[in-house]
Amino acid sequence: MKKTIILSLWLLAGLCLPVTGTPTDISQLANAVYIESSVATAGSQHVLTVKMKNAASIQIQSFQFDMYLPGGVSLVTDGYGKPGGVALSTGRTTASGADYFGCALQGDGALRVLCTRGSTFSGTDGAVATVTVDVDGNLEPGDYPLVLENIVMADHHVHGYDTDRVETVLTVKAPAVTLTIPAAGICTFSNENALDFSATTGFKAYIASGFNPLNGDLLLTRVSETPAGEGLLLKGTPGSYEVPIVGTGMYYSNLLVGVTTATTVSPTEGGYTNFILSNGSYGIGFYTMSQAGEIAAGKAYLQLPSAIVGSARMVNIVFDDEVTGITTAERTGDTGGDCYDLQGRRVEHPAKGLYIVNGTKVVKK
Repeated sequence: MKKTIILSLWLLAGLCLPVTGTPTDISQLANAVYIESSVATAGSQHVLTVKMKNAASIQIQSFQFDMYLPGGVSLVTDGYGKPGGVALSTGRTTASGADYFGCALQGDGALRVLCTRGSTFSGTDGAVATVTVDVDGNLEPGDYPLVLENIVMADHHVHGYDTDRVETVLTVKAPAVTLTIPAAGICTFSNENALDFSATTGFKAYIASGFNPLNGDLLLTRVSETPAGEGLLLKGTPGSYEVPIVGTGMYYSNLLVGVTTATTVSPTEGGYTNFILSNGSYGIGFYTMSQAGEIAAGKAYLQLPSAIVGSARMVNIVFDDEVTGITTAERTGDTGGDCYDLQGRRVEHPAKGLYIVNGTKVVKK
């Protein structure tokens, strides 16, 4: 009790310093309590680790501090609105009945934490407490200050070692999904979230924007933002990548069908023929299904009108941002052949736009 009273008196005499945004060099402090810098995801709960370091010659038995969180980061509370995610860590001690560990919110919004022990903390640096916080989903990615003020440490002789202020960093990143490009460097993909591929490196995301029934070419168009559940083809360097989740996504006319839960698909259905990505007899491409099969969650399959596919068993993949071998010509008047739009649908009376005629992209003016 004596230690608790002395620590509280020291704390009441402390000053509330403004946030400067300059992290403290912990290595230059001999004795200090600090929050370990960490990375959190917006829209999630995150556990902050509070550590204490002291000189080997000092046997610390008690500590106290005030914690200030940045805007958008809040304490997890219990049903009564009190801090509910604050706990003593066993990194440098084991909990016992002789320990006192408590916390309370202060008038200025700080979280005050106090710990006294019947014995000293082991070691010279390590975790002494954890604090669970909620990170707002609208918090912009970036670095945010984590501040401890009015820090007091006391040894078994009740000698105090205090620090006015220690600042570390909480790095907030946008919510993201992790995807994997396999060894082949190509795969289909789908996710229940809208995604932003605009800043990704190492791979590209494509939709199937058109099909040429005359030569069996499937036109794939690169996209930067996609709505939830969109079927995609990914191409790039094998490995794992993180893609940010966004609130909304662009809408596309897409021949790839996304699968967010495992789904059984038949070779044909409702006037459409279904194709799956495979490394078959003619290399990597989309091949017809020999029988009904399950498409795994997070994948996609290709669906084309049976009327224009005919007896084709495989379609070629053509990327719009690579050399395709398809030429573009400008014509007006009669096209001189069957005309198809970029979705592979036959058009009897084409209006202005881009069409496929005799294997050539034609601009109708």
